[in-house]
Amino acid sequence: MSDKKFRVGIIGADTHASWAGASHIPALQAQPGLVLAAVATRREQSAKAAAEAFGAAQWFADPYAMIADETIDVITVAVKVPAHKDLVLAALAAGKAVYSESPLGATVAETEEMATAAKGLHTAIGLQGRHILPPAALPKWWRPESSGGCYRPALAQPRSAMVRNLPALTTISTSWLLAPAS
Repeated sequence: MSDKKFRVGIIGADTHASWAGASHIPALQAQPGLVLAAVATRREQSAKAAAEAFGAAQWFADPYAMIADETIDVITVAVKVPAHKDLVLAALAAGKAVYSESPLGATVAETEEMATAAKGLHTAIGLQGRHILPPAALPKWWRPESSGGCYRPALAQPRSAMVRNLPALTTISTSWLLAPAS
């Protein structure tokens, strides 16, 4: 077994309401074989704030600059789906291992293009949103507030899922399980 730590760069590591901040970073920090090396957002101010909040050594306001950084081994794409294709293709072209949120592409054609580009590289697709419920199921999983028909979410708990394609990345939090209201 290798003592190598994989240096991860997360695109979309915003400190305000992001999958990266809520799920990816806590899971990454719990893994002894991983180190959060860098974060990237679209703005310098939020990138600096994310690096400070999450303990990343580097920050980037340009995710493509982070992808090009030779010290980064794994790129995590945790942004909105329309941005996935260009970021994933750039990371694959740079020879990086890539972990992207699902759905991978905005269309089947985009997804197939990324799958073709990934041949021979380590990749994983996260499915953490698979436990999000349709609106008809919400009353069962959300608790009514005392002040009229509003609801608040029941407790959410992280679940771990195996990432099969990245060696030494044993578990990554890729989903949230909503606990039913009691």
